[in-house]
Amino acid sequence: ADFTQAIKINPEFAEVYNNRGVAYSDKRELDQAIADYNLALEINPKLAQAYNNRGLAYSNKGELDQAIADFNRALKINPKLADAYYNRGLVYYNKGELDQAIADFNQALKINPEFAEAYYNRGIAYYKKGKLDQAIADYTQALNINPKLADAYYNRGNAYYDKGKLDLAITDYTQALNINSDYAEVYNNRGIAYNKKGELDQAIADFNQALKINPEFAEAYYNRGIAYRKQGKLEQAIADFNQAININPEDADAYSNIGIAYSKLGEKQKTIQAFNQAAKLFAEQGNTTKKQQVLELLKQLQQD
Repeated sequence: ADFTQAIKINPEFAEVYNNRGVAYSDKRELDQAIADYNLALEINPKLAQAYNNRGLAYSNKGELDQAIADFNRALKINPKLADAYYNRGLVYYNKGELDQAIADFNQALKINPEFAEAYYNRGIAYYKKGKLDQAIADYTQALNINPKLADAYYNRGNAYYDKGKLDLAITDYTQALNINSDYAEVYNNRGIAYNKKGELDQAIADFNQALKINPEFAEAYYNRGIAYRKQGKLEQAIADFNQAININPEDADAYSNIGIAYSKLGEKQKTIQAFNQAAKLFAEQGNTTKKQQVLELLKQLQQD
């Protein structure tokens, strides 16, 4: 309301339109925000911040090319606007243009070396390119600047996990959970790491936590099922795989694991049923390797 007053008093006040636009953006009222940025830019076409903010609004609406055009305009007016490089980098990342994204994060960091989020998101881009060491270095930099960045611990944990450094991964997942205890994905991934270390009780406890936070988390049911199967608790494993399938009926891996559990229980008919369903889904999903593996298992069954 105060913004509206100021505009009435001084319609030349481009900054006020810009600020009211930000207020609308914060409330996710993006079209109203864009309308205000337009007014700000009509009054002052050199207001780089308004282009940057309008670009952000377009980006949040999924209009990525519009967003890039606005960030370009902002940078033409003010080449030192780190936020515009950073925001454009995020849009390039979302478009799958990782090298462009990294170049923009580099620019943002050149201007503002304390830009934790730019390190973090550059790390995400490196991770997506399979450059794990560079990703880890960037997550670490982000955490040096902002030790409360739970996502950076989580993603660094994922990178350590991919490198086979399970203890470091678990430490990072634990750090992320110390900051944000409602993070279902982190419990799930820490559970996977414990599972890989053979610490099955720990793993199951983590999958339980993940499911407490998000009861629709198909992957956590699936992963808990794997842990139960390793413990020889086949009925519980089958129940979890079925839960995963209820949430995600396309889960071919869950069907193949149900087949494996039933074959251990000596339930031949149910095993064949599950393997057939798995093979069908793997075929539909174009996963020929896994389809072949399941067909091999079926062939062995028929020979027994």
